[in-house]
Amino acid sequence: MFTRGQILDFIRGFVAEHGYPPTVREIARGVGLKSTKAVKVHLDRLVEEGKIRKVPNQARGIVVEPFSLPIVARIAAGPPDLVFDTVEGFVAPHQWQGCFLVRIRGDSMVEAGILDGDLALVRPVSMGGHGDIIVARIEGETTVKRLIRRKDRWFLKPENPDYPVMPFTGEVVGKVIGIIRLL
Repeated sequence: MFTRGQILDFIRGFVAEHGYPPTVREIARGVGLKSTKAVKVHLDRLVEEGKIRKVPNQARGIVVEPFSLPIVARIAAGPPDLVFDTVEGFVAPHQWQGCFLVRIRGDSMVEAGILDGDLALVRPVSMGGHGDIIVARIEGETTVKRLIRRKDRWFLKPENPDYPVMPFTGEVVGKVIGIIRLL
């Protein structure tokens, strides 16, 4: 009997050897199955687990994710009620391809939950919208602030009342899409 892990290992080995993913028939032959339907069922399960992604309408449309992080529970920030009986879903890092991290210095964004020492996950963009938290470059220096529009002008708004709102005349480097805090 084979396992989904063996199918995943076969796909990884095939890609490493050939430079492209196998077809469903090649997977079936590779793991010793006679039925392509069984392979398709296991591939669908690997997609649900966040281990692969399928590209629609392509015979070789299997993309192996480098790894995925399970979302194991929805928890309250109040009284403890943590239950790990089901996996709610997976987060696969392919969605962050092309992004970069910057380490935050200072306290100008504390009310947005961005603290000194945090890592900000940034998607490169050249424009931001009203309310976006962006990485901006102004006269050769970079900063993280909220981009706001008042009338016809753009401003950078710190999320700390100790700092002033300032007119924005620089360039947008990227949009902050997440925060990582290493404890």
